[in-house]
Amino acid sequence: MHTRGRVLGVATALVLVTTGVSGVAHASVPRANTGAVIHVPRDVPTIQRAVNRARPGALVLIAPGVYHEAVTVTHPNIVIRGESRATTIVDCDFSDDGAKAHAFHVTANGVAIENLTARNCHNNGFYWTDVKGYRGSYLTAIRNGDYGIYAFNSTYGQFDHDYASGWRPRVPGDVAA
Repeated sequence: MHTRGRVLGVATALVLVTTGVSGVAHASVPRANTGAVIHVPRDVPTIQRAVNRARPGALVLIAPGVYHEAVTVTHPNIVIRGESRATTIVDCDFSDDGAKAHAFHVTANGVAIENLTARNCHNNGFYWTDVKGYRGSYLTAIRNGDYGIYAFNSTYGQFDHDYASGWRPRVPGDVAA
């Protein structure tokens, strides 16, 4: 009887470890925050300033509103989260000056973006390049020129519960499809 209980205990522990329920976050896909919370616009006026301030483990929490900016993420292991997917919006205004080509361009490992909408970007809504470990969850990308949600030359990532719909108006110089 005592041996049977020990075998069941070991089997249960093995199942928990192999399914990721052990409480140890996988390094490849960012999970929960463990650091400071930076509120936009309460603590800082823009998403870019909040991201620049963030250190590994930080959560950038964005209040509902339309933010007319583009964000470049170079700090690793942070989570960027909107408070409302439908009403927390980054709008690139169809700018073609290069500064607003992407609503979010991530070049740092271990960055998660959650619960946001990106629209009217000349290129991509959410874009990870050359990273190890990324996650895009509950994202909406609409009316963008290239891809809505895209990871290029990146590994150990995950996209889930996302929606992308592409369309942008023709501008002078575009080649007809």
